[in-house]
Amino acid sequence: MKNAEYYSNLHYRAVQYFDPDGYWIAEHPELPGCKADGVTAQEALASLEISRELWIESSLAAGLEVPEPVEIPQYSGKLLLRIPKTLHRDLAGEAEADGVSLNSYIGMVLAGRFRRNETTLSAQTPVVALATASQEELAVIR
Repeated sequence: MKNAEYYSNLHYRAVQYFDPDGYWIAEHPELPGCKADGVTAQEALASLEISRELWIESSLAAGLEVPEPVEIPQYSGKLLLRIPKTLHRDLAGEAEADGVSLNSYIGMVLAGRFRRNETTLSAQTPVVALATASQEELAVIR
């Protein structure tokens, strides 16, 4: 049987967000209810380490299963995208006018759109990588 030390040495994903009450919240999504807060993001993360230890110890003591971290998928940076021919033509024309490849141009357009919309995220939207964002969180960016 795996002990508390085993689980404590695993790398659980941490998600942080700023609460409207003026505190930073940090949590481990894989460990239901394992949360901590702090005046700063760093303080919330430090408190989360303690919360994780206590969460693991109390779960094991109660005979409950402790989930292991979910592996975050790795992305190659390649994406196959089907778009209308007219949009493809227009994007290629814009890329040529800017003197860059179509791939570079589309990457810049997407990155620019993401940066413009970052400020529209609500205070409750966790600070997470898009790779781990839910469909509802991604909808906010669109």
